[in-house]
Formats: sequence, C-alpha cells, structure tokens
Amino acid sequence: MLSKIKKEYQSKPETIIFLLSFIFLMILGILLSYNYQIKDNYNLLFDSDTARVIMDATEIAANHYRINVHPLFVLLIQPLCFIVNGIFLNKMLSIIFLSSMVSSLSVVFLYKIAMKVGNNRLISFLLALLYLFSFSNMIFTSSIETYNFAAFFLILLWYYFINKKDEYTKYSYFILMVLGILSFSFTITNFIVFLIVLFFLWISKKISLKQAILVTVVIVISVFGLNIGQKCIWNNTPFFWKTSVSEETTNFGEQKISLKNMKNVIENDYYNSIMSPNINLKVKYGSKYNGQNYMISFQKKSILNTIMISIFYLLLIVLILRNFKKNLIMNSALLLTLLFNTLLHMIYGNSGAFLYSLHFLYIILLLWMINISKEKDLRLVKGSKYFLILFLGIEMINNNIIFYKMLNFVSDNISKNYLLANLSSFAILLEIMILLFCVVAVFIIKAIIQKMKKVKNKEQKISLAILVGTILIAIECPFIWLNSIEAQNKFLWIDLEKKETAVEAKTKKEYMSKSFQETFKTEIEKLEEYQQEYLEFQKTYQVATTFDANWSDYYFMGMANRRKLLYQPNQLMDMETKEVIETFEEKEHYIIPNLYMILIETLQGDFIKIVEDEEGVHLIQNGKDKIIEGTNNHISLYSFENQKYSNIKKVLYGEILWNIKDSTIYPNIIVYDKPWYRDGAITSMVLKQTQNTDLISDWVEKIEDIYDRQNAGIEEADNLGELLYILSTQENRREDLINRIEAEAKRIAKENPNGYYLYGKTDFGDQYLYQNLWYQLGIESVGRKFEFDLSQIPEDNYSKMAWWSSYPVKDQTEYETSREYPYLSFAARHKLGKGTIMVNENLYPLSMEINASQANYEKYRGIENALANSKISPLHSWSASELLLWLLDESGDLSFY
Repeated sequence: MLSKIKKEYQSKPETIIFLLSFIFLMILGILLSYNYQIKDNYNLLFDSDTARVIMDATEIAANHYRINVHPLFVLLIQPLCFIVNGIFLNKMLSIIFLSSMVSSLSVVFLYKIAMKVGNNRLISFLLALLYLFSFSNMIFTSSIETYNFAAFFLILLWYYFINKKDEYTKYSYFILMVLGILSFSFTITNFIVFLIVLFFLWISKKISLKQAILVTVVIVISVFGLNIGQKCIWNNTPFFWKTSVSEETTNFGEQKISLKNMKNVIENDYYNSIMSPNINLKVKYGSKYNGQNYMISFQKKSILNTIMISIFYLLLIVLILRNFKKNLIMNSALLLTLLFNTLLHMIYGNSGAFLYSLHFLYIILLLWMINISKEKDLRLVKGSKYFLILFLGIEMINNNIIFYKMLNFVSDNISKNYLLANLSSFAILLEIMILLFCVVAVFIIKAIIQKMKKVKNKEQKISLAILVGTILIAIECPFIWLNSIEAQNKFLWIDLEKKETAVEAKTKKEYMSKSFQETFKTEIEKLEEYQQEYLEFQKTYQVATTFDANWSDYYFMGMANRRKLLYQPNQLMDMETKEVIETFEEKEHYIIPNLYMILIETLQGDFIKIVEDEEGVHLIQNGKDKIIEGTNNHISLYSFENQKYSNIKKVLYGEILWNIKDSTIYPNIIVYDKPWYRDGAITSMVLKQTQNTDLISDWVEKIEDIYDRQNAGIEEADNLGELLYILSTQENRREDLINRIEAEAKRIAKENPNGYYLYGKTDFGDQYLYQNLWYQLGIESVGRKFEFDLSQIPEDNYSKMAWWSSYPVKDQTEYETSREYPYLSFAARHKLGKGTIMVNENLYPLSMEINASQANYEKYRGIENALANSKISPLHSWSASELLLWLLDESGDLSFY
C-alpha cells in the first residue's frame, strides 16, 4: 500500500497534495461550520464576517452590501454553490466544499511554482504544506471567508507570470485578462497586485506598454460590465463604483500610519497568520450573549513560536539578500506587492489585520521558493531544509491544538446543528466517513472511465457505464439520508429524542481562573447583583436594546473635575493628551461599572484593581495603593443606598459626573467643545438631588451669555428657562444675569405676533410650549413670577418631554423610540408614563448619543477610532440624567423640586 502511494506521489505528486489538503480542510469545515450554526454569527472568529460571506455565497435574497469591495463574489461563487448544492442538498456543506477545493488548489499551485523555480521536491512539498497548515488558511477556509478565494486567483496569477516563458500571443493576453478580472473580482485592492505583475511583465519586455494598457482597459470595462450584469441578476447587489470612499475609509480606515498600526500588521499578518499564539474568548458581560457579545482573539505568543517564526523570517531575509539579483524581476515584483499590502493594511482594516493575512502569506512563501532555489551554499540549503521540517512539525501541532481549543469556544457559544445535537460525536464520525467514501468513490469512477477507454467490447463498456451510474447514486444517497434523519427524526429505524439545539452561552465568569474568582469574589458578586438588577429592569419595563454602543471592554474614569482617563484592554490612557499612563500584560480583565472599578489579572500572575472613589482614581497592585496623578481631589459620591435599581443609578451617576470638566457640564467632554444649557439644566437637577451643585459653581459664576448658541449658532428660546434653572441651584444666584434673562424673555414674547409668550426655535423647530414650560420652571425656581399664559400656546412635539411640569399635554401618543437620541424617549416616558425605553445591550455604558449634527466625532481618533467611525459618543450627560431622574421618580426617591 505504502509503495503504491509512494509511486503515485512520484508520478503525480499534485494529486496526493490535493487529496491531503482537501480532506484535511473539509474535515475542519465539517467540524467548525457545518456542525454549528455559524452561518448566523458575526465577529466570533477573529472579527470575521462569517455570516455575511455565507449569505453572499448561498442566499439569493440576502443583503449583499459588502459586494461593493468584493465586486463579483456573488456572480462567481453563488451559481457554483447552487450546482454543488444539487449533490450535497445542504448549503453549508456546499460552500465548505467550494472553500476547501479552492484552498487545496492554492496549495497545489504553490507546490507547482516551487517545482518550476527549484525542482526540489522535498522543499517544494514543505513550503506547500506550510501554507496548508498556516493558521490563516485553516481558519478562513473552514469558517468561510472571501480571502481564500482571492488568494487562489492571485496565486494563479503568479503561477502564470513565472511559468510563461515563450512568446505572448492573443491567447496569452486573454488569459491575462481573465486573471486580472478574477483578481479584481474578489477584492478591489488586489487589482493593484495585478497591475504590479503587469508592470514587471512590461519591464521584462514580455509585453509592450501599449498591450499592458489595452489589457488594463479591457479588464476594467469587463468588471464594470459584469458588475452591471450581476446587478441585473441579483437586484440587491450594489454597483461597486458607487461605494462611498469616504464612508469606507471612515468605517475601516486609520487617519495615519503609526508604530501601533505597524506592530499590528506585523503580528497579525506576518506572525499569527502562520503560527497562532494562544487564544481566548472575549466575553462581553452584557445581559445577552450572541454574535455581538463575544469574540475569539489572540493572546500572548509563546516564546517557542516567537523564536521559530523569527528564525523563519531571518532565514528568508538572508536568502533574499544573497540571491536578490539572481532573480531580480521576480524578487522586486514580490517585495513591491508585499510592501503595498503592508502599507495598505496599516491604514485600511488595521483593527482586523488578521482578516487580510492571506493577501500576505503566499507572497512570503513565494519569496522562499524563488530564493532558496538560487542558493549555491549547500550547507545553507540543507540547514534551511531541516529547519523547515522542524518548523512545519511545530506549526501543524500548534495550529491544530489551537483550532481544537477554538472549537471548544465555539461549542460553548453557538448552537449545534441537528445531527450533532442528536448523535453527539458519532455525527462527526459519520460525516467524515461519508466524505472519505465519496473521495474513494470518485477515484473508483476515474479508474473505471480510464478502463472504458481501453475496452473495445461494447457490452463490457455498457456494463462499466452502468457501474459508474450505480456508484454515482451511491454517492448521492448518504446526503439524502442525512436530510432524511432530520426530516423524519429517525436514525435508521430508531426514533431520536429531537434534542433542543439552542445553546446558552457561558458567562464571562465561567472562563475565569479560580485564583481570579477567589481574589475578587466580593467584587464579582456585586457585578452579578447589578446584572440581575439590570435584567429585572429590562423585563419590568420591556426595555429595547441597541447594539450600536457595545463598548463594555472600555471604561471611562475621572469624574467631575478630575483628569479624564480611558481604560481599554492592556492600558490606561489620558483622554485629552492621548498619553498612555499605565500598561498591563493582561490575562483577563473584568469591569465592574457599579463599583467604578476594573479588575485585572496579568500574565505574570499579579492582580490589579483600578477603582475610583471619593478621593480619586486608585491603582492597587501587590498591596500598594497609588492615586493616579490629576485625580486626587475629593468628590462626594451619592450612594443611592436602599433605593430600587441602586446599581443602575450609580452607573448613570458616574457617567453624568464624567462629563463635568473644569466645573462645566458638557453633553460629552470629547465631542463637544462648549456646554449646552439644556444638557446643563437636566444635569443640574441630578446634582441638586445628590447635593453636588458645588461641582459647577466656578462655571456658573463665569456665565455671561444668556444663549449658548450651540445649535448652528441659533439663539434657542428654551435656553432662557434652562439657564435660570442652572442659576437656581447655586447660593449666588446671579441676580444681574436673572434680570437680563427676564428682560430678554419679555422682549421676545412681545415680538410674538400670535400671543404673549416665548417665541423662538429649539432644535431647528417651533417648540413653543416646551420653551415656555422650561421658562416657567426656571423663573419660578429663582423665586420670580411666571407671567405668560400657557393656555394660548400651541402644543408641540417636545412638550411631552417636559415631565417636571404639571401642564397636561393633549398629545398622549408615545414618543417615537429614539435609537440615536435616547434622551428624547426617556423624557417622554417620564411625562406620559408609557413608551419604549432604549438602552445599551451591555451593562456599560448606559447612556449615549449617536450621529448628532453638532458633535465632532473625529476627536475620538487616536483614542478609539471605532467611536469616530460609528459616530457614537458613549456617556452622554443629558441621556444619563433623563434616565436617572425617571428611575428616581419611579422608585419614589426624586425630591429635588
């Protein structure tokens, strides 16, 4: 048997390599994507768009929005998937088959390139297997992504570039055009790689400049035409040229190249892509667990992995330096391509750099192939050969162990399919047996067809043809059987229990070490108390949740007039200077927002607590308590003790105080440069309730303008009442300013042609009643008489938000649920006693504002670019104050007015 395999390998090594690759990758796909409901999951696997790619490949009516950067993916892959589905009768198996097929062919063509340039079978085999067992190839083939498809056609392009030695004819140009279209089709930026190849074909005088330009023009026209054709067939696909470049770069781009971005590319595309470091499941501790709440991510590399990969690259650099001129054109083309991709992903998609690693990996292996084939020092070649054998062995062991660990994380969080849920591990064995049976059957058919060509007896040919047909039916029957098991709920003649396939994902606590849980037992219990309270709150008020502010891996510190800090994994940052104050090599972290606290366990086994209290922000490590510089000023923190929803109230209170800076209340201290009186007045109600109005005394003392003019410079009439209320909270009520406000109110009331009441704009609309209700609250709060007649004022949409007033608004319809401006919904619920409450799905932050017209979200650049891209300002003073005041009223604890 072994001698036959050896003979087959010697005569047709590509067949053995393909079979080895295909079976291995199909098994990985079956283990991961077929047996689990991964088709519904986003971001779980290293931030990959698994669900979106599967929908693009298998669903006609899906939202194919990302085709704007993968222009012809649907056109080229979905019809193939439907054809294969005719055999497998399962969309997931079909796309896994195609994905495994494409990746296996990539391995084969890398082997063919290596043999073409070096004709060293062992080294070629080793380099091809390095690609097969690379972590990127294993993950993005088994979990389904676009990048293995893109990489395959790029490898074909380089194979043609290297293999084509004779004269270029019209057929050569046609093949070049097809390869250019395919490069363009799967990822737009890969067309630059094609242009690099075209440039070096011209430099090497294989084609003329005129021909290169003609090929380029034809490719571009063809892709445009095919994209239009795709749009005609799938009406829900976009035109790629209508993609908003600014929106795309905003969502996935970085402002500038930085050392941090360079480090991220090197780690994810040069190191992690080949040999995975350890992984962990980041469970965001929200009240629900789904595709938005957890993600498998890389942890610290092992020393062995780092050493081995570093030697791998060191050897490659030595080989390139020694042999660069021997193959100048090819080395230059590959290195230019590598440089382009490196620079591209330092700017675009840097946060998910690992996603694009298959755009890198084949280039690195091609550089190995080209340069080791030219090396004359036999000792270096021999040493490299032994190193590659060792490296491949470590890579295979390491990556398969990590894949198995990843599979356990997946099984903890994603529902199993019917077969795995009901047949347990036997289902996997059954699926692999069917796969191997099909492979063997295909080879039997191949052998029969070859024999049919030699047979001259007609009856014998008919008999062999009948045998082929019988085997084809036998291949199809297992897939019909698999579908029949689920449809009839029977395995053979045995009734199954039809187990529930849903899975309840583990909590963050269940992934923590025992030492962490023991050290921080009390703190973790307080978080669990908060979580239960939050769940009860959601259930009681039928709360709607939003995914848009899912930032529970971040925590903002520095309440009131303290230095503003941001904790994010592994570091504590100054929000204003963007200086990193402290760094941590984290094994795990835990955010306890109701205690204003972060708990950290380091890789070295240290336990760290960062906590904000009345005295400042403390960093406590190994028994040493250090107050962070700039935070050591006293604040009285209201405890909400013995109140219902006390933990929620504490979190909201912390978010409110964070937006006070230099004694001034801001809607959000990052995206707003100046205070708004409306946000300030609502927040002042909270400060009055909690006896903390002294926090804003310095600001109130300095106020001179009676309008804030923050809404596009408009003098909004509601500002008058809001400012009056702010003044009322202080011992020095500023009678001079109160007089000016009252005079201004009378002036604009007299100029109103429809009656004697305040008249002006609020949020660009005619919110007259709302403005007057604010003015009534403000003027009466400073002890003066309200002189206007509310009965003659037309009701407006904002008046139902004036919950502090007893004025009975006529319009009792629920305020439209505001996802972007939740404070509108909170206030209306407070007034009407009905309406939907919209909050963050996770436990922190609870307040936010999204896509506000006057906010400058670009100020989050360098702090957290995702916030700038999404136009979200978490921790919003108006939003937090409205929700807190309503909860205080609900629990009977509101007493400020």
